Amino acid sequence: MYKNTLSNRLLLKDYALYGILVILFIVYIFQAFKYIYVSITDHFDALFILMLLAISYWVIQKNKTVSFTFFKPVYFYKWNTAAFIFTACLFPFVNYYVRINLFTTAIGLIGFYLLLSFTIPKAVWKNGLIPFALLLMCLPFGRQLDTYIGFPLRMLSVDFVASQMTWFGFNLNSRDTILIIENKASQVDIDCSGIKGLWVGLIFFIAYTWINKIKLNLKWLGLLLILIISILFFNIIRVSTLVMLNSIQGLEKGVQYFHYSIAAFGIVLSCLLVHFLAIYFKLNNSNQTEILTQEVEFKEHNTKYLVVLNVLILILLTFPQKPEYKTIKKAIPYLKSNENFSIKTKSFNNGEKAVFEKDGSAAQKFELKYKEIIGEAIIVIGNDWRAQHKPELCFEAAGNNLQSVQTLLVNKSFPVKFIQFNKQESVVYSWFQSPQIITDDYSYRNWLELSGKESNWVLMNIVIHNNSNKQQVQELLQFLNKAIHQSFNTETITKQ
Repeated sequence: MYKNTLSNRLLLKDYALYGILVILFIVYIFQAFKYIYVSITDHFDALFILMLLAISYWVIQKNKTVSFTFFKPVYFYKWNTAAFIFTACLFPFVNYYVRINLFTTAIGLIGFYLLLSFTIPKAVWKNGLIPFALLLMCLPFGRQLDTYIGFPLRMLSVDFVASQMTWFGFNLNSRDTILIIENKASQVDIDCSGIKGLWVGLIFFIAYTWINKIKLNLKWLGLLLILIISILFFNIIRVSTLVMLNSIQGLEKGVQYFHYSIAAFGIVLSCLLVHFLAIYFKLNNSNQTEILTQEVEFKEHNTKYLVVLNVLILILLTFPQKPEYKTIKKAIPYLKSNENFSIKTKSFNNGEKAVFEKDGSAAQKFELKYKEIIGEAIIVIGNDWRAQHKPELCFEAAGNNLQSVQTLLVNKSFPVKFIQFNKQESVVYSWFQSPQIITDDYSYRNWLELSGKESNWVLMNIVIHNNSNKQQVQELLQFLNKAIHQSFNTETITKQ
């Protein structure tokens, strides 16, 4: 009797400590939840909503006949305690030094799911891993995945294709040539990075594993590797086909249709390959009945675990969330008026100032006129790679409805991003420029900086209100390109 009373008192104390731990951890990873909310509201993803409803229904149906008590903070083991501590300590490190929202959010959510493992049986928690992974993968992180994961895969494909095409006699100056061909074939970078196909394939594979109850063993891992290799193989075939078609006179405009057809064909064929291999190796266990057993065991040392974890999160909350940047305060005197070109500096509003100062960037907005061309421009430099963003995202965030985003060539080494809006005559020309390279590809610009090859970058966004005189537009772009290039020799563009 006394022992049961003591257990109830200790359990009540554990509930209170666990509740405090949950609140502290939510505060600790709050920016992860905020980022998910912004991503979903800014880029509504129907796939995520449908997947959320389907998984919620499955979890309810799966567990309605299972008898055990949920949400008792009594399941403390070495594996989940150590994993939670590691994830909690990793979160501020990635947040401070890596500063990629996608990675920070994923780590925060993994930590939250580990926090749940303290309150439900191990078997139930393990059964929820696949639904959790599916939800995590269906979050609208497509553009971020393209930049930080898809682009390295894209570069591997491009380098391989460049070497093979040169061997077969195709005249390619550099891998930049292939990147430009890819960007011209698609209006959205993520489609030509290969990451969309790989991501769809992985979602299919995890769902297939879940539905067919495939055991996570070496055969499962081999099947996963086959899927990844197959999708990457078809991505190489796609890029090679684009290069060859682009070299044939008269087929340049049809490249886009081949681009999507080969990409879709590769994904479908890779998934079918996985299905038939799973049947051949008899990995399907969908007819087996899984038995969940109750593992509740009261331990008096649970309180000690909870006290330690609460203290740990309190200590981690004192860590700085992000580094402080030294704001560049110098002006950007790149452009000077002449008989054909005139500029007038404009002021930023408070919201625009906050965006540019957040990561230590410097920017200047001005009205411009070149012969008959009238427009506006923003030029941005910074001392951190996050100081510049994808131009199309900035215009979308400002409430504009994009009609098309495509790559145009001013000359063979000067690609620009050409953005058109619905129900607007104004258009945008945008590019990133370093002392050695000009690119319209945001992922490529980040890749070069993160790899240490190019560190000084200028982002030029030009909104032109009358785009009818193509010759004068081309002259204006070349004039601005030359002005920026000459400015790289001055201290005004050097990172502080």
